This record gives sequence, C-alpha cells and structure tokens, in this order.
Amino acid sequence: MVVYVVLIIPYQVTASGYFVVAMVGMTGAQLWMARSGYKLARPERLDEALALVKRVRATYLLLNLTGIVFAAIGIYELLHQFEMPYATLVKMFINIEVGVLLLTLVATDLIVANLARGQILLTEPGVLHAQSNFQRDVSQFADPVVSSQQR
Repeated sequence: MVVYVVLIIPYQVTASGYFVVAMVGMTGAQLWMARSGYKLARPERLDEALALVKRVRATYLLLNLTGIVFAAIGIYELLHQFEMPYATLVKMFINIEVGVLLLTLVATDLIVANLARGQILLTEPGVLHAQSNFQRDVSQFADPVVSSQQR
C-alpha cells in the first residue's frame, strides 16, 4: 500500500502509463506473495515445497523488478517534463516521501493504540469465557475433520 501511495503522486502529476505499470508490478508482487504464502502453509513434501518457494521467489522478484524499472523510467520522464534543476526536484520528491511516511507513522500509531486498548478489554469479567467459546467455534470451523470426530 505504501508503494502505491508513493507512486500515485508522480502518476497524478505526469499521467504517465509507466507509473501505472510500476504500481501494478509492485502491488502484484505483494498480492502474489500473500497468495503464495497461503499455499506454503499447507503440508507438502520437501522437494515440492522447495520447488514452490523457488517459483514464488522468481515471480515475486520479476514483478518487483518490472515495477522498479517502470518507476525509474517514469521518474526520468518526470524530470524532463519539469525542466527544473535536479536538486530542486530531488528536494520536492523527498518532501513528498516524508509526508507519506509521516502519514504511515500516524496510521501505525493509531493501529498500535487500538491493539493496546483491545488488550485492556480482554481483562474485563466474562471475556475469557467468550474468548474460549470463540476459539472453540473457530477451530471447529477451520478443521471439520476434527470436529466431526468429536461428535
């Protein structure tokens, strides 16, 4: 998501298709890794797992490399479009990136604060019983073979 936010700003300035391809490549790499991680969570033979890891890595690197190459081409095009000194453009780019990173920091801080607040709620009376019921229901849903043998 951070890469998408970083690349959307130059795309809005230039409307270059290079940034679109870069976003698709880099976002696709993350989606590919997430989907492949689910496949790797299943038990498999060692040789099958190693072949899957090799294929996942190769595709992940190819998608990221494609995104980086097209982002570099788009940035090069952006530099020529503005016809400004490179130092000014670098400062502008750094300012934009710092703004994006600060926004990410604030969002992360909110997530951590809400997680801490949720941990406090776990100490209230009656929560442990509800949590154990929830865990039992989830385990029955996730593993229907075990739940059918328990019946």
